[in-house]
Amino acid sequence: MSVIVKEYPFNDDPAVLFQRVAHRPGVFFLDSCLRRESRDRYSFLGFDPFAWIDVTDEASQRLRRAFSLWRVSTECPVTPLPCGMVGVLAYDVGKAVDPGKKRIEGVVRAVAGCYDRVATVDHLARKVYLTSCGWPEQDARLREQRARQRLDQMARCLFDPDPGEAAEEVLDGFFGPIREEMPLAAYLSRARRALGYIARGEIYQVNLTRRFSATGRNISASRLYHRLRAMSPAPFAGYFDAGSTKIVSSSPEGFLRLTGRRVETYPMKGTRPRGRTPQEDIRLKEDLRRSRKDAAELLMITDLLRNDLGRVCAYGSIRVPEHRRLEEYATVFQTTSRIEGRLAKDKDPLDLLDACFPGGSITGCPKIRAMDIIRELEPVPRGFYTGSLGYLSFTGAMDWNILIRTMMVQADRVEFHVGGGIVADSTPEGEYEETLVKAEAMRRCLEACREGAVETGI
Repeated sequence: MSVIVKEYPFNDDPAVLFQRVAHRPGVFFLDSCLRRESRDRYSFLGFDPFAWIDVTDEASQRLRRAFSLWRVSTECPVTPLPCGMVGVLAYDVGKAVDPGKKRIEGVVRAVAGCYDRVATVDHLARKVYLTSCGWPEQDARLREQRARQRLDQMARCLFDPDPGEAAEEVLDGFFGPIREEMPLAAYLSRARRALGYIARGEIYQVNLTRRFSATGRNISASRLYHRLRAMSPAPFAGYFDAGSTKIVSSSPEGFLRLTGRRVETYPMKGTRPRGRTPQEDIRLKEDLRRSRKDAAELLMITDLLRNDLGRVCAYGSIRVPEHRRLEEYATVFQTTSRIEGRLAKDKDPLDLLDACFPGGSITGCPKIRAMDIIRELEPVPRGFYTGSLGYLSFTGAMDWNILIRTMMVQADRVEFHVGGGIVADSTPEGEYEETLVKAEAMRRCLEACREGAVETGI
């Protein structure tokens, strides 16, 4: 079947388009707002899905059934996501969780919409492509008719919105104090226990996280997203309306990208805060580059992901073209590797997700034992944190981030987690300080809201 395409010139911030449809049901915004490379070429926007997946179990099977039912046989030349599933996967959705361990029942593990139309902002071409496949209509003539009607409606919403259609959102709730749910003494105790497991040889590394929360009233998640992206732009940022919870993410870490049969993953380990002066920035960058402890963290996770990819990629296709590249963000420096492979001919995108989820950078290694220890040491479930936000196109393309630097927003509460990889050379006090560095952007965002500021920067 064919995909209908409409093309428009566009040389503006895609956040302008998102603001016009932020009130729409099931809205998503996959936002490459820190554009530095060809991999950050596209941002995607959609709303009003024709089907909805909201499951507490068998998430992989449900996604596979939907992908099989709505698959499009031909690729679209202007966008990797002309239509498809977009949503969030919770941390414990993967099969890496030991089947012998009881999981918490009733926890939502996947929320995704099936979108028959998508707006793709091509930052390189300076265009917006509106695309639709006309699902769920089965008759070819009716499907094309639906696709054209849906694109006309989307164009009006994005480029000629009715100013009276949606009430203006106002961030009018003052947040209370930001609460650390694992304060210093509790964190140090758990970090020491993690080091004990490493000393006994049970694991080499474990990612220990803790949660922050704040309460408020009438919280506008979309306004909160605009503020966060202004303070901390990131290449894998995004917003997703998952129903009662809105996902607000400024993630710097990509998880899995599938283009044709080519697989890419981008593990991230090693963090330093930004300095107050250019000279201090130089010193902190050099300290990160020379750190044997941070180098060991990233090497272990790079090897873990090579092993995960080896289960579904063609023999001999996996390589590491970049290792320990230093990247600069608004509040931190981090180091990243890039791993590539070629998906085996008998494997599909869901096989790739099953083999690799959740990302090794936020578990530790060996993965299953590290996840057992995480369950023991962390007092609250992670939920969507360290899961993934992204898409599985009905054409077979796929791109997911790692949900770090992310807030889960409800009408009267905001939660976010931070964490880091603990290895043999770690000190509990140093790891605690690293969590504060990683929390800085979210804390600053919420503190600005507490002060009553409502400017979004757009």
